[in-house]
Amino acid sequence: MSAAPIQLHIDTLRSLCASEREKIAELKAKLGEGLRSELDIASAKLDDVESIFLDPKVLALTRDDAAWTSWLNNANAVLGIAVMAREHVERLAAKFGSGVH
Repeated sequence: MSAAPIQLHIDTLRSLCASEREKIAELKAKLGEGLRSELDIASAKLDDVESIFLDPKVLALTRDDAAWTSWLNNANAVLGIAVMAREHVERLAAKFGSGVH
């Protein structure tokens, strides 16, 4: 895997994390305290992606193609958990109302 596709994937992950944080912030503004706290899981997973997988020191480590593929797939998986957590809260809010405590 050449450097260009790797960097593109990393940039995409950063962009997706930023977008997901915006969605979480917008949703938090509409929710009661009980559901707001449920979004902490999504935020924590985004923190994991950014601090573990996208840390510049970690990205500077030398990896072969298989290691890069695994690393980026794991980052995608953790990001997916964040998205699922937010979507779960959205479904709860739609079903029970945004003021659920």
